[in-house]
Amino acid sequence: MVGESPPEQEQRFFYYKGRGLLGTATREAFGLAVGEEFESHEEFLREYSRRGCYLEDLFQEPMKVRQASQEQIDSAVEKLANLIKSERPKVVVSCLKRIERHVREAVARSGVEPEMVSLPFPLGKWRKQFVERLSEVFGKHLR
Repeated sequence: MVGESPPEQEQRFFYYKGRGLLGTATREAFGLAVGEEFESHEEFLREYSRRGCYLEDLFQEPMKVRQASQEQIDSAVEKLANLIKSERPKVVVSCLKRIERHVREAVARSGVEPEMVSLPFPLGKWRKQFVERLSEVFGKHLR
C-alpha cells in the first residue's frame, strides 16, 4: 500500500498503535480477508508483515503532494519505483486518489507489472468502499 506521507509526529499511528483512520480501516479489511479479529494493532501488524504486506509513503516527511516541489515529487516517485523494482509486489494499492498518478508513474518506471488499485482515503462516506475493496484485494493476493 502507498500513502501520501506519514502524519504529523504525534499522530503517527497506522504504523504503531492503530488509532488513525488508515490503520483502523486497513486492519478491518485485512481481518475480513483472513477471517480473523486481532486482539491488538501490534498483532495485526505482525500478521500483516508476515504475509508480505506493508505501507510505504510517497513522501517520508509529513507533506501533501500539492505542497511539494516538482523536484520532491520526482525524487519520491523514483524512490518508490526502486522499491517496487526490488520487492516485485503482486499488487500496489494507492490509498489516496490525489497521489494515484504518481504511484502509477512509479510502477511504470519500475519495469514491474503488478496489479494497480487506487482507493479513496477511508474518511467518512469513503470508509466502507475502502474496506470492502481492500478486503477483496487482500483476499486475492495474500500469501
